[in-house]
Amino acid sequence: MIERIILIDKADPQSFYGVNNSNMQLIRNLFPKLRMAARGSVIKVIGDESETAIFEKRIHELEDYCVKYNSLSEDAII
Repeated sequence: MIERIILIDKADPQSFYGVNNSNMQLIRNLFPKLRMAARGSVIKVIGDESETAIFEKRIHELEDYCVKYNSLSEDAII
């Protein structure tokens, strides 16, 4: 098990996480093997090294999308 800390520094955390953390809940459902906690602009994720690396890559892609379109939809996450 490895722990990674991912910073959401480009996108607004409120837009990224969604209303009532709905986007974060969807992300959690897409990565069921990982344990994660999101506070402010920091996401802490714990799990297998390869799985956390994929997760970090996807989070940065979603962050770039959120910056470009100023929102993050359910379709973009899936």
